Amino acid sequence: MEQNTDSTHDNNIDNNIQVVKHDVNITKDHISIIKNAANRVYEQLKTGHNERIYHKAFVYELICLGYNLDTEMNIIVKYIDSKGKSHNLETERIDIFIHDCNILIELKAIQKEINNHEKAQVEKYINELNKLNINVSKAIVINFPQPNNKTIPKEIEFYVHI
Repeated sequence: MEQNTDSTHDNNIDNNIQVVKHDVNITKDHISIIKNAANRVYEQLKTGHNERIYHKAFVYELICLGYNLDTEMNIIVKYIDSKGKSHNLETERIDIFIHDCNILIELKAIQKEINNHEKAQVEKYINELNKLNINVSKAIVINFPQPNNKTIPKEIEFYVHI
């Protein structure tokens, strides 16, 4: 009987190794699914809404796809002083955090293109989550673009932080 137990144990180890090998591809699949969900929201709602409208529709779409997520997830910004004492400074709010794949999503509904300000915002969130021992696999900024005096945008803009 001990051989059967060892054999089962070996199969479990092999299965775990396979999961680790496919982890990168799984994340790429999640990114693709998330982008498709955002495009679906934008195709239906079009341009001109505020961020909250897109946020709600996008959350509904992600839930329909079976994701376990937090919306407007609060994280505590901590500071450790020169004597090693930790201080809670304020909270920051992440638009969406998908627990299944540790992907952080920041939504925008702005006229301009995603720039360094939005990129720095997700880097800041990643840094704070790392302090809480939450390893973020990817961060995505999604801009549901707004019309300006010259154009009415037809496509969503994505930035994926690796």
